Amino acid sequence: MSRFISALVVPVLALSACAIVPKPIAGDFPVSAPKEAASTLQAGSAVRWGGTIVSVEPRPNETCFEILAKDLSDAARPLKKDASIGRFVACKPGFFDPEVFVKGRELTVTGRFERIETRKIGEYDYPFPMITAEVVYLWPERLRENDRLLYASPFFGPSWWNLHQPFYYRPRHYGGNHPLPPSAPPPQQ
Repeated sequence: MSRFISALVVPVLALSACAIVPKPIAGDFPVSAPKEAASTLQAGSAVRWGGTIVSVEPRPNETCFEILAKDLSDAARPLKKDASIGRFVACKPGFFDPEVFVKGRELTVTGRFERIETRKIGEYDYPFPMITAEVVYLWPERLRENDRLLYASPFFGPSWWNLHQPFYYRPRHYGGNHPLPPSAPPPQQ
C-alpha cells in the first residue's frame, strides 16, 4: 500500500515544483537588470522586468508605472525581498486605474527598452530606463504570513483546523481573502 501511495505522491510533488510562467508574459528574454540597462541594452531590446509599483501616472493616451525592480522567480513573479535591482518606468497605451494598480502591488512587464530618462527621486537625479510596455501583468496579492495557516492543507482542501474555527477565520473561497474578526488589527502594508 505504501508503494502505491508513494507512486502517486512523488509525481504530483514533482509536477507541483515546476514553475509555470503565465502565458501573457511567457517567452525568452535576455537576463538584465534595469540598473544595467544603459550599458547592456540597445533601443528596441525586448525585456521582461518586474517589481513593486511606486507610482502610477495616467496620461491622456497612456499610463506610466514607476516600478521598484526586483529579481524575478522562475515563474516571472517578483521575488519578495528587500533588495532592489534599480527602478524603471513602463508606459502602456490605455487607462489603468490607480486604485487597482496601487503602490506596493507586484507587477511584471514585458516590452521594449527605449531610452534612459533622468528624473528626480527627492533631490537625487536618477537614470530611469524607459520601457514601452506590451504586457502589464498585475499579480494577485500574496497572503499575509499568518493567513497561510488558515488556508488549504497539503491535501488540497480546507484543513481540519479551518473547519473548527469561527466563521470569520474561514476563507470565503480557496486562496482568496477572508473577513477579519472585528478585533483584528488592520493588515500591515
